[in-house]
Amino acid sequence: MQRIENLLNIVRGPDTWNAIHRTRVKICGIRSLDIALVASRAGADFLGFVFVPNTRRALDENVAKEIITGFRKRCFGPHSPKA
Repeated sequence: MQRIENLLNIVRGPDTWNAIHRTRVKICGIRSLDIALVASRAGADFLGFVFVPNTRRALDENVAKEIITGFRKRCFGPHSPKA
């Protein structure tokens, strides 16, 4: 394993190994654009939405689309990526 780490450091630089293998964080139950932005600023790598009916954090698909669109516009501006 150490040999692989050394090879990666030579090819990609010393920070690549940590960037590839760091723990990722997902925040689920997002229900508004404001909460999505707060989660992102707090370091979340992924945002999750709950679509299970009759649950506390259930969200309509159209509302989720609005949150995602708003998030992309706020974070990436007019050149936001498409779904």
